[in-house]
Amino acid sequence: MKIGDFIPQIILLGPTGAERMLSEQRVAGHPVVLMAFRRPGLSAIGQELDKLRELAAKFAEADSIVIALTQDAPAQNAALITARKLPFEVWADPTGILLDALGIARDEKSWAIAVIEPNGRLHAVLKPGSGRPAVQALSLAKKLHEATRPELIKAQAPILLIPEVFDTAMCRRLIEVWDGGRKRINEVAVQGLNEATYESAARERIKRRADVLIEETDPLNLEIRDLFLKRIVPEMDKAFQCPIRSYQTLRIGCYEASNAGAFGPHRDEVGDPRDPRLFAVSINLNDDFTGCELNFPEYGRQVYRPPAGGAAVFSCKLLHEVYPVRTGRRFTLLTFIH
Repeated sequence: MKIGDFIPQIILLGPTGAERMLSEQRVAGHPVVLMAFRRPGLSAIGQELDKLRELAAKFAEADSIVIALTQDAPAQNAALITARKLPFEVWADPTGILLDALGIARDEKSWAIAVIEPNGRLHAVLKPGSGRPAVQALSLAKKLHEATRPELIKAQAPILLIPEVFDTAMCRRLIEVWDGGRKRINEVAVQGLNEATYESAARERIKRRADVLIEETDPLNLEIRDLFLKRIVPEMDKAFQCPIRSYQTLRIGCYEASNAGAFGPHRDEVGDPRDPRLFAVSINLNDDFTGCELNFPEYGRQVYRPPAGGAAVFSCKLLHEVYPVRTGRRFTLLTFIH
């Protein structure tokens, strides 16, 4: 499991033996600090548990939940809570599946502190020798808590924003692919009455964007597919409850300020009516541009711009537009989910 992947949702056991899950409503929605180890025999593990105990009030101020995870039986975990006077629970991972996923070796010396985002994504894994893991975990938990503020939302397009689908290295690779690829200029899919066509029309008035395709046989397509399965599909399943079968050929698009790159108001539901497009996915690959925000005019004047590596996912039935680039170039990876 890598940073940015969702934590496997497996059944764990609380200190009383009751079944627990990190996705349960008492835990989800908070930054979670998970200290993971097989057994508590190593003195360094006890010292780190004590440090987490000392910082418990500060974790609470950051609306964060601290949990220890072992492969011991629930009764032994309950005894550990009593012995070290821990103000947080110790859960059991009897099969060791989650401990394995977090990279905890099958010995009594390996341990780490995982920081998990409120939506269940792995944010960081802090290991011995990386400074003061408990203190670092508190700093990260505070940042996660302070990343958003309580706000009264008066209008909101029904879209899903997913950060860090791609890391910096993948974003750079895709921009390099665009640089060296064959450009398809201003292509717009068209559809006749009651039937789909598979041609595209160059329509500069509607769309000013140059695309490079990633073919299905390209190994890069398989890498992106795996990232979609780990980082986009779980969120779509949670938000939209819609079964996902496939996606269309991936496109890397570039909007340039030199020609006021933009895409006027349109819907993406063209294509084969027997296999309709359901959702659009747009992943920004860079940040060094201005303009080119995404707007859904049926839902207000708000604009959306995920950070580099972040995705916007929305229904193909939604009217939307991409405002002109003012400076620089915006690169984005695009596809449609079926």
